[in-house]
Amino acid sequence: MVPRIITYGTVEWAISSFSLRKNPGTDGIFPPLLQEVREIFIPYLIRILRARMATGYVPALWCQAKVVFIPTPGRISYCGPRDFRTISFKWFLLKTMERMVEKFLRGEILALLLLHPNQHAYQSGKSVGTALHQLVVRVEKALDQQEIALGVLLDIEGRLTKPPCVQH
Repeated sequence: MVPRIITYGTVEWAISSFSLRKNPGTDGIFPPLLQEVREIFIPYLIRILRARMATGYVPALWCQAKVVFIPTPGRISYCGPRDFRTISFKWFLLKTMERMVEKFLRGEILALLLLHPNQHAYQSGKSVGTALHQLVVRVEKALDQQEIALGVLLDIEGRLTKPPCVQH
């Protein structure tokens, strides 16, 4: 499975998908520079990413992120959390792998499977927020009708693509 996900073409696509104005992550790798030297870099990157995926090993450094808060334009004051938006700088190699795995899931796995209407992952316009909203609406309806309601919300974001980090 790993060689089907991580190929020269998918690595080249993932690197090319980063914006030319993309800032380096916490690893200091500048994506536009890699786009220029990809012929040299990709064979090494393939070996690194395939080994990482085959073993499930994620270096602890890859799990570190730098979060920067940027003021939201047009606000009168900057006193609350909604007055700022966040930018997360993660490791370039991890972001590259995430893009390849997601492309594989969307293009090969999800193309063959029909998703249940209550499935919120990998569906346009649906998210953890819409799943929670749907759950709350059902619980409120049950309470209005004096019924008993049991609701479960399971958020397993990233568990398939990001195994737990390994500490050295």
